[in-house]
Amino acid sequence: MLPFSFCLGLVALWAQAIFFPTLPINPLIPFVALTCLLSSFAKAPWLSLLAGLSIDVLSSDPLGIYALNYSLVALLCYSWRNRFSADVPLQFSLYTAFVSLVSLFLQLILLFLFDRRVPFDGNWWEWLSLPGFDALYAFVWFAGPLALFQFVRKTAVIYWLKKKDPSTT
Repeated sequence: MLPFSFCLGLVALWAQAIFFPTLPINPLIPFVALTCLLSSFAKAPWLSLLAGLSIDVLSSDPLGIYALNYSLVALLCYSWRNRFSADVPLQFSLYTAFVSLVSLFLQLILLFLFDRRVPFDGNWWEWLSLPGFDALYAFVWFAGPLALFQFVRKTAVIYWLKKKDPSTT
């Protein structure tokens, strides 16, 4: 399920880079949230680092800032994973919003530390609405296809188990 969700995030990243550059989403934040929910504590930061490096390739920010951000987010948000479920779409979306909010604050701190200017026009509601957009994006783009993927996988396993068992015919 994690490789499939990483591919979904990469498709969204490429679509955002090519067709919708002003779309206010973090394309791989749902993958980071899913990684925290489904992986072990040792594996989650490394997979998040991979997601961050994928964004670093297309970004104009200093190389490695997204990788560092997503790794720190995975470390900080991992302890909250017991309160949410990857199988329930609404809980997954809420956890994605939480991960996105932590990532937003860490990104602002990291950009400040690396002496990069963050464009700010005085509208705090735009900055605080970004986790909501990420939660909606996770609900539409990740939760639906992942639920369909699990259903098809479960149906295929049941089909092949019944096909192998001669007593069911």
